[in-house]
Amino acid sequence: NIVVTFIILILILNFVINQKDRIDRKTGISLCMITAGGISNLIDRFVYKGVVDYIDMIGFPIFNLADVYIVVGWILLVVSVISYSTKKE
Repeated sequence: NIVVTFIILILILNFVINQKDRIDRKTGISLCMITAGGISNLIDRFVYKGVVDYIDMIGFPIFNLADVYIVVGWILLVVSVISYSTKKE
């Protein structure tokens, strides 16, 4: 799990570095959010041997702020890709 997370983070960072002149603001923010959440969860895995979840909402799975960053980042990335593809048409 740690290895997979690390590889994905390296791929995202490599993409951002290689495409920094072509990435729009919304895409950059979404990729930064995904990366920040991934790094935070990766640190938890190293330090605590697992991700520490601390936000408990009734009727919803327990999660942490890093999970929020990852999910919101992915939603923003999907919206960015959809809006980009509709602009091209």
